Amino acid sequence: MLPTAVADTARRAVTIAMQDRREAFQRAAGDVITEANKRGVLLSSMTVMGVRDVAKTEYEARAQLAWQAWLRALSTQASVVTTDLRPFLLAEIEKALESESQDLAAKVEETQRLVQGMGGDSPQQFLLTARAKALEKVANEIDYAILEATSKHSHGASSATFNFYGQVGAVQTGPGATAMVTITADQRQTIAGALTAVQEVVARAPELEPAQRAQVVELVTEAKAEVEKDKPNSFRLRGVLSGIGMAVQTLGSAGDAYHLLKGAAALIGLNLP
Repeated sequence: MLPTAVADTARRAVTIAMQDRREAFQRAAGDVITEANKRGVLLSSMTVMGVRDVAKTEYEARAQLAWQAWLRALSTQASVVTTDLRPFLLAEIEKALESESQDLAAKVEETQRLVQGMGGDSPQQFLLTARAKALEKVANEIDYAILEATSKHSHGASSATFNFYGQVGAVQTGPGATAMVTITADQRQTIAGALTAVQEVVARAPELEPAQRAQVVELVTEAKAEVEKDKPNSFRLRGVLSGIGMAVQTLGSAGDAYHLLKGAAALIGLNLP
């Protein structure tokens, strides 16, 4: 499918890209823990959920980086046999995620130990699910690349030429690849509007104790301040929105506001339940 030397070069590139991400992940997870400690909720499920969110995003970024490295390798060849190419690439990327992402597992498990008795998926099950979703997203990218190559650069029934236009290490499509996110004016307005709707509901929600209401309002204020910055920190913003979502999703009076918040969170790569 690919010459051995080319495949080995791709594997080395993947390993280097994965290693380069470790510092960024530790910094992002540390930000979540620092923010939780500042708010006095370090030993709460909010901390675990925040770190899990960062780990999930990191899986997606690493899967994208691995795919970029392999796509660059494919583009060095005049033609590539496309028979069984998809399963070959997915197997290589999955293997890399398994062997080079032990830091994600360690941090998730370490954070989980802070909060005893937290329900939901175990750390192991969460990590397996997060990795599977990251692979599902990258599989879609691979499908499009094969479709484009075979439709525009076909060299017969089972071979084609692949083009690579990017730079390995610069993930543009995967959320969480960088601590900063560019938000358009319309997106800022959408997020701010959703936060205002949540704030209005929380102000009159009978289910909330006064202390709980004050905490949620504090989170909303923090999120508004972050989204208004020239270069919002996407890790921090996702962490705060995740905390707000956890606080209001079970409020019967917050149904419409929660759906607005969920849509706004999706703009920065956060998928609320």
